[in-house]
Formats: sequence, C-alpha cells, structure tokens
Amino acid sequence: MNAPDVLTEASRSSMQSSRICYIVTGNHNSYHGIGDIIYTLDTYLSGHFRTQVSESIVLGEINVVIDEFSTPSRVEALKQAKQQAPHTRFILMATEFITEISLPGLKFGKTFNFFDPRDDARHVVSLLAHRMRLKASPPYLYSRYRGFVDALPFVDLILCAHRDVAATLKRLPANDAKLPGDPLTLYPQIDLDRLARDSRLHNREAGFVITGTMTRFRARMAETLDKTFKDAGIAGPVLQHQRFEQSRTPALEDGKLDLGYDEVDQRDRLSWHRAGLKNYIYNLNPPQRANWAYSSPMRILRAILFGQIPVVTRMFGDHDIEMTALVWDGTAATAKRMWHDATEGRSALVERHLAAVAAYNIVARAKNAQIDCALRDL
Repeated sequence: MNAPDVLTEASRSSMQSSRICYIVTGNHNSYHGIGDIIYTLDTYLSGHFRTQVSESIVLGEINVVIDEFSTPSRVEALKQAKQQAPHTRFILMATEFITEISLPGLKFGKTFNFFDPRDDARHVVSLLAHRMRLKASPPYLYSRYRGFVDALPFVDLILCAHRDVAATLKRLPANDAKLPGDPLTLYPQIDLDRLARDSRLHNREAGFVITGTMTRFRARMAETLDKTFKDAGIAGPVLQHQRFEQSRTPALEDGKLDLGYDEVDQRDRLSWHRAGLKNYIYNLNPPQRANWAYSSPMRILRAILFGQIPVVTRMFGDHDIEMTALVWDGTAATAKRMWHDATEGRSALVERHLAAVAAYNIVARAKNAQIDCALRDL
C-alpha cells in the first residue's frame, strides 16, 4: 500500500454518518508500530464519534491519518480528497520529533529524529549524496519529514503523540509550513475496567520482558539487570527479549481492529512455548540510547495493554503516563524488592498498579479537554 485509496461518494454511501470518524491506515505498510496509536485514537475519539478503521480516505467525512508521507502519492491522496469533496476533514496524528540536521558548525535543514551527530552522521552523508545526485532517494526520515510538511495545507487539526512533538512543530519556519492552529497533545486513556479484569497481571511469571529493537544501549541495560539479579541471589532467567513482530498480528474486521492486546488462546500459548517465549510481569523500557532526550509513552502504554507493569530506567518528566511506571535503578536492593513484589507481594503490586493507572486517567482526561473543544469546530 503506497497511499490510502479514496472511496467514492457512492461506494461509501452505505456507511455514511454525520458523526463518524475514520482512522485511516492505508499509508502504512502494516499495523506493527502503529497499533498503540490506533488504540489511543480509537479510545479517545469513540467518546465523540462512532469510529471505524479504514484502509481508505472517506470523502466528505472526518479522517484521521497517522503520519507517514514518505512518498508523494500519500500527500496527493489528501489533496485529491479535498478537491473532490471540500468538506472532507483531516486530523493528522504526528508521532515524530522535528529536529535540525547538523554537524558541529554546519546545518543542513530539518528532518525527523536527528538526535546525535555521532550516531546519525550516516543521515547527513545520505542526504548530501542525494543533493549531489549521487543517490536517487534521500534518507527515509528526511523524505518522511518533507512529506509531512507537504501534507499540512490539507490538514484541519494536528494531534501529537508527545508534548515535545507539539513543541517541535511550533518551531517550524513560517515560510516552510503553516500549521492549522496549535498542535494538541493527545494523552492515551486506558480502559481501567478491562485492566482490572486482566488475569495476566496476577498470573504472569516474575521477570522482565524487553521489547522492540535491541540497540547497544538497551543490550547493556539488559546485561546489567541480569547481572544485578544474579548478584542479589535471584537465580534463573529473569529477562526475555521479544521483537514486536513476535506479538500477535492485528486483524481488521468490520471496521474494528483487534490489536492483539487481549489474553491469547491455547494455540498462541503453544506457539510461544515452542519458540521459547515467555511474557513476564515486568516490561523493561530503556531508551534507545544513553543520551535519548524523550520518554516513550507508547511503549509504556503497550506494556499496560499487554497485561504487564511498565518499568523505565529513568523518568524524563515529559509525559504523565510515566506515573504508571516503576523505575529500575540498577541496585541490588531494587532487584530484591521488585522480585518480592512480583512473587509474594503480587496482589499489592497489582493494586498499586491499578491505582496509578486510575490516577493517570484523571490527568489524561483533563488534558484532553482542549481537544474536545477543537473537535467541535471541525
């Protein structure tokens, strides 16, 4: 899928409604990596509209598109929709940080997620090779950033996955892009009733899962954790690395997406057992690098939705969902306490976790109130 197709007025007539909102996914090659964003959008927006996940843009309706405009055809789809049906509304969900491409003393424009010249120098080399016509395509994140900017004229409202994504958007040069009003941060709201019924919080084995890409820094953190637990006298494997693609594959049915967050059936359990996979109670979330600048609210959310308790290696203080996470500080005392809480103290651990999520939900609903107002103006 290179671009979300556009449904004609006739083909969508059977599902037309004055208060329906379509979460469009056709500009993404798979649901991996956007499942948590879809959950966040659907949970919030379903309080205002009937929501439906759609591969295609629906003309004349409210469409939410999660940023991925690395190819021009994806921007063109928005433009065509506006031309064919001017009342079509687009909410853009921004997920990446706008940063300067720079080396000491030199600047090369803006892109997404350029955080460290030492690690991201290949991005500069690739961009220069493209500008010198030595390489046909620019770096992926640069293409994605330029596509994002090109999409802005067709957007009616911008929501952001992180407070600092919104902050970087506000720093866009006025001659580069005109924002459709202030970008607003959408805070995930968690279904507490569902969470309280999740037996996995009580039944998972004691231990840690680390998910996603195993960067060098994350690998070091994992090794340190494993060694600390052994030094504390806690024997046996306590850590499992699980890639995102080893999670259940999301499935779309009747406009609703099963993201695979719920408890699995016996077939899944047998499949994971054969692969040597375990889903321990703690979900460890180190940043990608030691000097990483931002928290990862979607990783924390994913852990909660999978019936695990999120654990971070530092508090960034930039997103309220951090209040649901525990902190791993690398000490033997913390290792012993966390192991006790995951074994003999499990009931109290779960109680504290549910209380933390409930407190976070109150904050999230209050902060999302400004989006309530913006939706009324669409």
